[in-house]
Amino acid sequence: KNRLTRGFGFFTDPFTGRKAHHLGIDFSGSNGDPIYAPAHATVLSIENDPFWGISLRLEHQPGSQTFYAHLRSVAVKKGQFVERGQVIAAMGASGIVSGVHLHFELTLNNREVNPEEFWLRPSEIVF
Repeated sequence: KNRLTRGFGFFTDPFTGRKAHHLGIDFSGSNGDPIYAPAHATVLSIENDPFWGISLRLEHQPGSQTFYAHLRSVAVKKGQFVERGQVIAAMGASGIVSGVHLHFELTLNNREVNPEEFWLRPSEIVF
């Protein structure tokens, strides 16, 4: 039900007016919307800082991580194993944002990649 509002790549930063590289993708939504684990993983970190707000990082396998930022809350603990489809957090507007959204990054072999290249068609999704 949520829609992609910013893709991976260069954009004009609305706060600075400068060109910046967006290393993830953003989804719009409502405050508190659930966020689900895309695959089995271990919770690597949960942090709260001025820029990202409340954030969460999962490690799916060595060299494969996902990052979630601007969260309202986190439903898991550091070191916890999570299963695909499990609720891991709630969408919010923490950190430096212009509104409620989810910032999502995918890292493979220590390099951020465009998550859109790995989306499954609805018929391929199995929980």
